[in-house]
Amino acid sequence: MRALIRHLKTGLFYTEDGRWTTKREKAYDFVTTFQALTFAGDNLLRGVEVIMTFGEAKHDLRLSQPPES
Repeated sequence: MRALIRHLKTGLFYTEDGRWTTKREKAYDFVTTFQALTFAGDNLLRGVEVIMTFGEAKHDLRLSQPPES
């Protein structure tokens, strides 16, 4: 399993060097969903989701932020 951060509007994945990429294999693996969620919160990342990957994209589990009102 990998825990990734993906921007909802652009579909880009967060990388280790703080950039964004279209390639999920180059995305930074936060190892756990807790670490990914904590990082997103601490760094005020908005409009993102945490994706738990299990190989094929069809098996992904997504944790999205509720829409801002």
